[in-house]
Amino acid sequence: MRKNIITVIIILCILLYFSSIGLSEPIKIFEGHYSPISDFTITYDKNTLISLDSEGKIKFWSLNSYKVINELHLYNAPYFLSIDVSQSSRYLALSGSEILWIYDVVKKKVISKLNGVESIGLFIGDDTLLYLRDGYINMVTLDDKALSKKIRFPYTPPDFISVSPLKRFLALGSNEYLMIYDLERGKLIRKIKRDILSFSFLGDKRFIFQAKDGIYIDNINGRTPALLPIKIHSISYIEGSPYKKRFVVSTEEKLILYTIEGGKVKEEFSKEFESIQKWIYINDKKSAFLPVGANEIAVVSTPDLSAIANLGGYSLPVDKVEFSPSGRFLALGFKDKESYIIKVYDMQKTQLLESDVFSSLIDFEISKTDDRIGILSPDYELYIYNLKKNSVEKVIEEVKEELLLFRKKWLYTFFGYSNLGIYNIDDGSFDNLNLNSMPFLHPTISNNGTIATLGEDGNIWVYMRGKKNAKKIELPDDVKEKLQAEELGIDLPRVTFTEKRGEILLSIPEENGFTIEKIENFKSKKKWKAKGPIIGTIDGGRYYLQTVFDKGKTTLFILNRNFKKVKEIEIGEGLISSYTYAKGILVVGDYCGNVKFIKIKNMETLVAKVFNDGNWIIINDKGEFFGSKGIDKYLSLTKEEFDKRYKKDIMKKFFK
Repeated sequence: MRKNIITVIIILCILLYFSSIGLSEPIKIFEGHYSPISDFTITYDKNTLISLDSEGKIKFWSLNSYKVINELHLYNAPYFLSIDVSQSSRYLALSGSEILWIYDVVKKKVISKLNGVESIGLFIGDDTLLYLRDGYINMVTLDDKALSKKIRFPYTPPDFISVSPLKRFLALGSNEYLMIYDLERGKLIRKIKRDILSFSFLGDKRFIFQAKDGIYIDNINGRTPALLPIKIHSISYIEGSPYKKRFVVSTEEKLILYTIEGGKVKEEFSKEFESIQKWIYINDKKSAFLPVGANEIAVVSTPDLSAIANLGGYSLPVDKVEFSPSGRFLALGFKDKESYIIKVYDMQKTQLLESDVFSSLIDFEISKTDDRIGILSPDYELYIYNLKKNSVEKVIEEVKEELLLFRKKWLYTFFGYSNLGIYNIDDGSFDNLNLNSMPFLHPTISNNGTIATLGEDGNIWVYMRGKKNAKKIELPDDVKEKLQAEELGIDLPRVTFTEKRGEILLSIPEENGFTIEKIENFKSKKKWKAKGPIIGTIDGGRYYLQTVFDKGKTTLFILNRNFKKVKEIEIGEGLISSYTYAKGILVVGDYCGNVKFIKIKNMETLVAKVFNDGNWIIINDKGEFFGSKGIDKYLSLTKEEFDKRYKKDIMKKFFK
């Protein structure tokens, strides 16, 4: 039984979200980066790691609890490649292509923007910023912005710039030279004419570098670099420890840790890892590293490279959630870049359905009339899968693109700009209907096969099966103009078919919200103002669903027949992508990976979250949760609170 419950949770936790509704002491779960991390750095006291991603989001992670303690978001910022922090932790240096921004964490604003900068910005000493521009090493004290020193350097811009752990020495390197400056004395003390591929200080007075013929070690005051007896091809990164004895080397596939003692080099440990973009020694026992192109920073034990924590991470966008009509089967679909993944769960037997057709597909659609599912493969083969028998029932070849509706023997697909395909599952015949719709919008289909779409003229067109001519619903002129100019934003006219035959709810965007219009048999019956569109009906038309996106947050309202609010549910930062309803349970998914389960009878809710490091958690209204072994690093709870709230039978109780 325990294994079954764990399986339930893993299947249902294809999501990203936590809501504190109804909790007096909410459990805190900290989200990571959803886009690749550009760079990271560590504060001088070694207590905080600061990460920067390609969308301008900056997160401060405690290196004691491994939780987010602060977040910043630089809107409309350029793509920054590097981040550094001042000694006081007040200022951040953000470097991009020939641009350097200085951010004041206390004032929460950018205080300086420098253009034409030829290096990243590095902090040295007490809040003194160093950068290269116009052939000079510039050092600026930020509190008064006075130029403290200006040192000339050869005008050929360096490929890299690095300072020693105690911030006394500066190294500049390229494919022509390596130069080392003494910043205290303001003079060049070492110059090596060599093609430098990678470089790192090893302690404060030694350094290590990679040339085409091998890895060399030298002293600040030395004369001739010594070639180390290391035979590795395709080295992509090298980093020395400030504690002198260790250095790490990264290839495209492996990470190797070396020690230097008594002039001898020894391989201490190696492990399979992707290429490393950056490595920082937190102390002699812990290190943090960022793989190339990753959105997760790994904190590891330095001696054996064993994992301690993963900072960052993401969940996959939920594309579609669907119940079968009986409420027995639940299907969750989500996207992973170019691939599509589906999980189908038998709620009655508490087990995951296993099949090869579930592992690779383009789209799926559960029938509205029986427990079958249509699955479209990357080869455009349509598999009709019988969920009760857990087997493929039929295969139809050369099916067109996106699935929209599966009802009785008919399966509707959308393809091209405006074409609707209708497949007869029994005999494999195919009908094609040109909807003449806008190419960037998909049509809406009711459960009985009525189709509504935004036409190229900016009006709503409704197609009914068996009818030759479509019916037109006029939209206001200002809405038409925006649609035809594709000035859409997130506010689109929305058509919702209700349970009542011939009834349509039309949500029309306005400047400060929406106008909702009830249309019966193509005649307007009622209009009223609302904050957001009506997206559907549930429980036989007893409840309406309304979504509102405001200040970056999505809220779902459950309304009664009189359109009065019954329940308000916070969804998160993402727009709702899909919802499904059966046997009194509403399931909602969104584009940020959120899925929420709501029991309509008592409005009990359940939320869950899965992290890309494999850890997952599911939580109920009482703050009780069940999760994987490593979930404690995502929770800000004492051991007593953790033990009190940890419950293993949450899923069993919710779906009984």
